[in-house]
Parts: sequence; structure tokens; C-alpha cells
Amino acid sequence: MDAKVSAGDRLGEYIVEERIGSGGFGDVWRAHHHVLTDRQVAIKVPHDEGTRERLRREGVIQDRLADPRIIRTLGLDPDHEPPYLVVELVEGESLRERLQRESRLASPEALRIAEEVLRALCAAHAVGVIHRDIKPENILLERGTNAVKIADFGLGRFTETTGESLAASLSHLTKEGALLGTLAYMAPEQKEAGRKVDGRADLFAFGVCLFEMLTGGLPVGGDLPSEQVADLDPLCDEIFRRCFTRLEKRYPTAGDALSELLLIQGESPGEDQPSPANLAATATARPLPQARPLTQAKVGLAARAAAAAMDAVLFLGVFGFLHSLGGPFLDSPPGYVVASRISWLLGSELSLSQGLIAAELVTFGLGWFWLLTWALEASPAKRLMGMRIRRLDGGRLGAVPALLRTLAYLISAMLVALAIRVSSLDHALGSHATGLVLAMIGGVGLLSIALHPQGRGFHDIVGGCQVIWNDGASRVNPISSGDSS
Repeated sequence: MDAKVSAGDRLGEYIVEERIGSGGFGDVWRAHHHVLTDRQVAIKVPHDEGTRERLRREGVIQDRLADPRIIRTLGLDPDHEPPYLVVELVEGESLRERLQRESRLASPEALRIAEEVLRALCAAHAVGVIHRDIKPENILLERGTNAVKIADFGLGRFTETTGESLAASLSHLTKEGALLGTLAYMAPEQKEAGRKVDGRADLFAFGVCLFEMLTGGLPVGGDLPSEQVADLDPLCDEIFRRCFTRLEKRYPTAGDALSELLLIQGESPGEDQPSPANLAATATARPLPQARPLTQAKVGLAARAAAAAMDAVLFLGVFGFLHSLGGPFLDSPPGYVVASRISWLLGSELSLSQGLIAAELVTFGLGWFWLLTWALEASPAKRLMGMRIRRLDGGRLGAVPALLRTLAYLISAMLVALAIRVSSLDHALGSHATGLVLAMIGGVGLLSIALHPQGRGFHDIVGGCQVIWNDGASRVNPISSGDSS
């Protein structure tokens, strides 16, 4: 993957302006909308091919977390070259940059930031999301408003189990082997492959950040903040101690830690912050959301039929042109065997030469639609109309699923051709070849699209995929509309 981006390049709807950050994962660029030029955003572009999935995960998770203290996802295309993630631009600095400038923060400011971080964690944990990489680099401070924003859910998860936290964090090593600091904030259970990780891992990292904000250094052994900071509320020590400890002794939830932190400031959790009991009940009652693609708008029957007709015309045009240049493709004994079977299917009185052409259509069509579905993620007509064929989880369709989908499409076409032969409708229509053309256009695919509740055709189901609009817009058509599963 060539992830080189320069000022002036266009990524999706945005024009890149300048690089504003760089790290082991990739670069962050300031950009503006190509039409709405006052709309400023930040765009993340990873360095390595292996980070596409992390970029997808970060974008999808942040899109689900509608909290003002968590960076919002504004756009995502992990399959673009280079892949990119568009997020809101925070004008200001990271907590790391501020600590480097000021060494440590005054207690009131440190506790204010700590409160905002805990509120963000409460919001994430309530819907089953754990961050797994809380550290000063991922805590952003907005200039002017002093708002706190949590960023980089690239290691986040919707589920509890993890076996890759350590491996993903080790990917933050520089080429010289210098550790960028992630391991210093990792809970002990995150460093053990296969261990279950829940929201308490984020509380461990929060405890380290709290200590660092108050003292300017990392905790070692049984250090307490009050040992290095005079006149510190003793409750700060207790909050730190119950975060920076083994799993069984940590706060059960972020809400519990927040409740004690607010006692220092003489506040109550407030209307926007549920109590620890309610937070736990909410997280238990709500099923954990599953990662899904950002583009989920179903393509209706009318659009699918139009794309199929356009594909048939384009395919027949390319086939006819190549056939005129090179002659028969299957002028061999195996080809004649296939031709004889096709001839029987379309009509026993069909000449062998006509059957040979039909066999070539089937063979060429199989390779044509398989390769295009795999390479372009859609047939040519679907691409022109703004559609894509994707896995149900939003990922690219692999070679094997694309082949299965194409074979299923061919089978459905043959079924229609056989039905036309048996019913002798082709005689009424005037040509045996009409049956093959009609089958190529629709097969049983359009019928299954009309009958399936999510608008997935027989071939879509076999391939484990769906046809979606590129931009994710829900477009109404006269036959079918809605959201795909």
C-alpha cells in the first residue's frame, strides 16, 4: 500500500491541506470539504496495509458513540488507496503535549480533565465498548473551550475477549525499537494473550493518566500522588489506588470512580451521568452492538434490474467484439461437449455451432463476472450506478465468495433457461437464444430479491454478501426500499 499523501490531494470529499500529526500508526492531516470550504476536518491515513482493519474498527466504533467527549466519525473508506478516516478536527493539543510543556497540571485542572475522561468512558462502557488504549496521546484538549475529547478507538472492541491487545500495542514500536509508551498504561490482564478484558482495563489506564497529570511522572510500585503533591485531597489517593491495582480490587465501573471523583469537587453525578447501579443495569440490559459497515442502504429491485440489463448489454457487446476478433473460444472436443449440453438446454433443434456460441457465452460470462465482482466489488453497471457488492460485515468480497456468487448467478440463469425450454415460451418469442439472454439479465435473482425481506438475491445469499449504495443514502425506488441487514 502506498500511503503517500501530499497537500492538495483529494480524499473523498476533502482536500488535504497540511500534516498536523504523525505516529507509528499513520499520519493525521488537516483538510477541508471540496465545496464547503469552511468545513475543516482531520483525516487519518495509516502507513501499513495491515492497519486497514484497525482503521475500519476505529471509524465504526466512534460512529456508534454519540457523546460530545468522544471524537466523531465524519467519513470512512478503508478500501480506498490510501485508506482514510475522516474525524472532527480538534483545534488544540493532546494531554501529552500539555504535560510536556507544563510538566504537571494544577490539581483542579487535572481533576476536571479526569472527570471528563471518566464521563466519556461511562458513555462507551454503557454500550459495551472498551477503548483499551487510554493514554495522554489519545486525550485531546480543545483550545478556547477547554473541552476534553477522547480519540483513537483503533484498539477498541465491542466484545470483552481479546488476544491481540499486546500485539497491537507493540506495533507502536518505532523502527529503532523505542517504545512510544502504550505498555505503561496497559492493565496486567491486557498483556496476557487470551485473557478477557472489560471496562476495568480502561480504569487502570485512567489511573496512570491521573497520577501523571497530578505529579508529572508515571507511578512506580506503591507510589501515591499525595507523596509528591502537597495539600492534595486524600480521596485522590484512594481513586488512584482503586484504579492502579489488580483486576479484582479495581472499581467495578467507571461510574463508581466518577462518583468518588465528584465528591472531591462537592458535586453529584448530574442528570447526564447515570448512577453506577443504573449504568451497570443499562450495560447489562442492552445487547452489545455488533460492528457493521457505515454504508448499509439497500439497493431496491428497480435499480438492481436496471443494472442487470445494462450489464447484459455490455457483456454481449464485449463478447461479440472479442468473438469477431478471435473466432470460437471453445473449438475443441471439451467445448463441443459443453455446447451439446447447452444446445439441449435451449432446444434440441439448436445447431451445434449455435450451441458452441452459447457455451462460450456461459464460459466467458463466468470468468467475466467473477473477476469483476472480485476486483471492482461490483459489475461494471453497478459501479457506474454507484453500487458495491460487500460482505455483510462491510468488508471486501474475497475471491472464493465472489466465485460462489457468480456460480449461483449462473445456476439461476440456467434454471430460467430450462423453464423457458420446457414451457416452449422461446418458440413464442421467436428465438432459442432469447431464453439465455433473459436468463442472463435476471435469472431467479430478481425474483429472490423481490421476495427476500432485506432485498438480497439468491446469488447474494450464496456469496454471503449484499449490494449497497456507495454513499449509504437510503434511496426510494418504485418497487423496494429500506435498510439491508
